[in-house]
Amino acid sequence: MAYITGLDGSVTLTNDYGAKLNTWSATMSRTPLDMTAFADPQKRRALGIIDLTGSAGGHMIRDVGNSDPLSRLGETTTDAAGVSVILTAHPGNGTACSITATCVMDSIAVSSDVNGDATVQFNFQLSGGLAPAILWDENA
Repeated sequence: MAYITGLDGSVTLTNDYGAKLNTWSATMSRTPLDMTAFADPQKRRALGIIDLTGSAGGHMIRDVGNSDPLSRLGETTTDAAGVSVILTAHPGNGTACSITATCVMDSIAVSSDVNGDATVQFNFQLSGGLAPAILWDENA
């Protein structure tokens, strides 16, 4: 049995976002719809469409062209096509488990502390009308 780890994992955003990313998280959900009708003896529910929200973060970098994160926020939130987000984890046997989706960036947080740590975090949500493509075969 191999454990899935963040070691050698990655996050890829299309275009250059001025960051060296080293962490990501994602939540996939489906909102249940109440289908209960009059005279039903119990609740009836059906699953709605899939949603994906998440974040990716790391360290800000410079000299990468016109790619400051704050200007990208306006660009990606008004672009209905969104950006491609690829989230990867490795089970330790040389294969990769991944989630690929088209998303919009709904917020970008930047911070800096007295020790010189300058970080950036991008929050994203599913866009583009397609469900995420999930490759999650840790036995491959």
